[in-house]
This record gives sequence, structure tokens and C-alpha cells, in this order.
Amino acid sequence: MAAAPVEREAGTVKVAALAACWLGAAVLGTRLLLQVSRAARQPSDGFAAYYTSARLLSQGERADRFYEDSWFRSQTEHLAPGASDIYNVNPPTAAVLALPLIAFDHDMARLVWTGLNLALIAVSLTAVAWQLGLHGLRLPAFVCIATAFQPLHANFQHGQAYVLLLGLLLLVWIGFRQRRPAMLGVGLGLMLVLKTAAIPLWLLFLVRRQWKALGWGLLTTVVVVMISLPRLGIEAWSTYVRLLPGLAAAPSLAVTAYQSQLGFFHHLLIFDPQWNPHPWLNVPWLGFWLPALAMLAMLIASARAARRTDAPDLVLALFVVASILLSPVALDYHYALALLPIAILLAHLPSWGSLDSLIAGLGWLTAVAAIGLNLPYQSAAIQGGAWALLAYPKLYGAMLLWVLAMTGSSPGRIGDAR
Repeated sequence: MAAAPVEREAGTVKVAALAACWLGAAVLGTRLLLQVSRAARQPSDGFAAYYTSARLLSQGERADRFYEDSWFRSQTEHLAPGASDIYNVNPPTAAVLALPLIAFDHDMARLVWTGLNLALIAVSLTAVAWQLGLHGLRLPAFVCIATAFQPLHANFQHGQAYVLLLGLLLLVWIGFRQRRPAMLGVGLGLMLVLKTAAIPLWLLFLVRRQWKALGWGLLTTVVVVMISLPRLGIEAWSTYVRLLPGLAAAPSLAVTAYQSQLGFFHHLLIFDPQWNPHPWLNVPWLGFWLPALAMLAMLIASARAARRTDAPDLVLALFVVASILLSPVALDYHYALALLPIAILLAHLPSWGSLDSLIAGLGWLTAVAAIGLNLPYQSAAIQGGAWALLAYPKLYGAMLLWVLAMTGSSPGRIGDAR
């Protein structure tokens, strides 16, 4: 007889917790909309580069000049008043991202770009929740995380393109889990040719012998490049290919804004008078070989997991996290792609009631907090010596996500999925 009151009390607590989560989601969603609205009316470096390159293309400028940093910066300052940026080592095709918006002046184009990205992230988050079947407390928890996620806020603040890349990543994921190689390959190819993003994902589908998907990816890449040649020119592509290998050697990667594995080792081990005057140790050869060995070890471990598991969601999460960790230029807005592995791991967390579930849940929460909170990792107080170990929270959070995905995708652990 005593069981009924206990069950009613537990049900009441669950309903109250669910209501509190949805209230939190509404508050955080409103906060995101207000911040996005303010950001849409301010100049931003990322969108300035996309808009400027698109306008220059429409005016007949040579695309290979985009890689002349001082010239391109002057163009952004002219075409996007109040903003300043370089084209960096983006592929020439990144210039087409804002091409549909050149009919507008910069300020209006920024508003339209922001609105399109806001609609795209709403559709993407809905698709993730629907595909994973998130329900109960997990659904509002995911909405809270997404709307409070600092990398997503940074995307809107800078007018960056990683909301679009997240949408393309969802095409890859859905195509993978539903065995639709054309969808998978087109998304994979567009991520590569537009932003040189998620390269380790190609290894995943190579290891799993997804030949049709790889074929579609290569075809998409080749078709886009060929279509671009008459306008962008072979000189732009040759300049891009020439500059790309030097990206990983740039001394500026040592600043803690780059939350990457490469930047971590550069900051700790390689002295530079301008970018890193106070490393922990000045051992340049170690700063070069350690990230190379760590990258190789991560790719080998991920590839072995991909060959041995039948859990497509977890193994894809594994490679998405590896793609972020191994990118040499992983700034905060790059981590918007981590929303997908975060959601996948949330869906696969075991139900509460055991020590394993408690450890997994705490590990997941720690990773989400390290990546998603607006932590002061660029503070001058933690830039020098061993203190710099505190300056890479997003890197540590992504490493923890990788470990959780690796553990979940190990043989014998698939039954622990929710």
C-alpha cells in the first residue's frame, strides 16, 4: 500500500523537473535570440571576409589576390565598414558562401545571413532531437545546452559559417545511419570543398568501406572545383594548395584562442617572441613531434573502433570530435560541430541507477561544461609557464567526449546504450 504514495511522489518530482528544464530552455532560448539580434546589427570579422570575397568576385577581381592579407584586409574595411579580416587559408570556394547576398549592402546582408543561420540551427537541432528520439528530461536538457552553448553564440557574434557546416554534418550523419550514400557523400564533399572541414571523417568511411559514399564525396568535390574554375581561376586553387601545408606551422597557433591539440603543444613547448614569449619549456622538436604522434595515435585508435563496432552514431561522434581536435585552427566557433556528438552521447547515456551510469553522466556533464561555458581561457593570468595548462578547457572537454565515445563504441558496451 505504501508503494502508491511513493510512486506518486516520484511522478510529481519528475513532472516538476521536466517543467523546470523547459522553463530553463525558454529563458536560455530568449537570451540567445536577444544576443543574436544585437550581433546581427554589429560588424563582424568572419562575415566581413565572406561578404567581401563575394563582392570582389562579382566585381571581377582575381580570387588569388584574396590570399594577400594586407590587400584583402583593406578591402574588408572598405566594403564592410567597422569590420576587418583576412581571407586566411580558406579554399577559394568559401567566397561563394555570401554570393547570394551581394545584392544587399553589408548591414542588410549581415541581417539576412543571421536570420538564415538562425533558421538553419532551429531546423538542425530539431532534426537531431527527432533522429535520436530524445524525450523526457533529455530533450529539454539538450535544448538548454544548445541555446547556452558558447561556440554557437560565437558563430553568431562573428557571422561565421559553422552553423552551415553543422547542417552539412547532419546530412553526413543521417546518410550514414540510414545507409543513403548519396546524401552522406554530398554532405562530406561540400564540407571539404567549402571549408576544408571534417577531413578525418573520410578515414571513417574508408575504414568501413563505404565506397559509394566516398565516390559521391569525391564527385561532389570535383564537380564544385570544376564549376568554380572559370570564375575563380586555377591560380587561386594553386595558391590555396601552396599555402595549406604551412598552416600548421604558423607561430600564431600558439595563442590560446586556438583550442586545438596542435596549439596546445605549440603553446607549451615552442618559444616565439611575438606569439608565445613564455612557454612552459622551450623544446621545439618536441613541440613538433608530440602533436604528430598524438594525432596518429588518435586516428589509429578511432579507425580500430570504426572497424570493430556496429554502433554508427557513436563511431561517427568519435570521428567528429577527432575532426575538431585535430584541426590546427580550432577556434571557439569551430566547436559548434560538437553539438552533434554531445547529443549522440546524451542519447546513449545509460539510465541512472549504477556506478557506471553516474561516472558516464558526470563525464558527459564535465565535457559539456568545458566546451560550452564562456570560460576565461584567454586571460593573461594563465598564459605563461605551467599555468597555461588551465588555458585549454575546450580541448580537454573534446578529449573527454572522445573518450566517452570510444568507451561506448567498444565491443561489449553497445548494450549499455539507452
